[in-house]
Amino acid sequence: MINSDYSIDDLHFTTRSIDGGNTIIFNKQMIFSIIYIIKGEGKYQVQHNTISYGSNDIFIVVPGEEFQVIQTTSDTEILEIKFSDLFINQKKQFDTDRSDRTHILYSANQNLDYIVNIKNNIILAHQIANCLLSEIREANIVDGEYLKHLVYMILLFLEKEIKKLLPSIAGLTIEQKVIKMLQYIHLNIFEPKKLTIQELSDKFFISPTYIGKYFKSHTNHNLHHYILQYKLNLIQYRLKNSNMRVSEIADEFGFSDKSYLNKIFLKYTGISPSQYRINSKNKNFLSNIS
Repeated sequence: MINSDYSIDDLHFTTRSIDGGNTIIFNKQMIFSIIYIIKGEGKYQVQHNTISYGSNDIFIVVPGEEFQVIQTTSDTEILEIKFSDLFINQKKQFDTDRSDRTHILYSANQNLDYIVNIKNNIILAHQIANCLLSEIREANIVDGEYLKHLVYMILLFLEKEIKKLLPSIAGLTIEQKVIKMLQYIHLNIFEPKKLTIQELSDKFFISPTYIGKYFKSHTNHNLHHYILQYKLNLIQYRLKNSNMRVSEIADEFGFSDKSYLNKIFLKYTGISPSQYRINSKNKNFLSNIS
């Protein structure tokens, strides 16, 4: 049930109350949504990634994903803030590295741990979200710039925590074509055939003999290594946060079989996927009992 609705320029605010046991589906939407959990508990699921949510959690729904779902286990109230990437790119406050910021926000779904990090470390983010909520619940809203400023601040917190979980992009400012390449890689990481040199060359109109050099000159990363490292980061997340078998993970990420995934994982991490899973669970156990 929608409780209230308010729009100003490029922003659209909605508060909703959802009974426990129900589902909200964000089906390949073309805009961003910041979700602030006012109260309630449940799960947020993107593809195979699932994380529990609770009161005061903040996360972002990104454009283009096939499957993003909120499943409520108790009565839940949310504040949803919708906006397009134009909202980010047209504002002076975002002039510095704004293309980088768009890319980082598009990458949010690859590792949902940023939600936990914000909840545990950034109390100010919750306070700002509550200020937003108070403002839009007022009968007469006259200071639209103040609302925009609050949304900017939440985006900066989201960017900071999401960026910590991404492969580093050091050095040069990234031009728009490279941003598109990074987004394409992230969205197609489960389909290796779309990430061959020839496919990337055809997609972005760059010679196959030059595309690797082009990518490295703008990101300081080898193209093949970036794709592999990004894939391994996601595999580590699967091993820590899902019950999928190693063979299922190998199949999901396009490895020919479990043994090849074992070989690659061992080469880059020093341990097997199974041992990595055991170690991560032991660390969680130790952190829980300490």
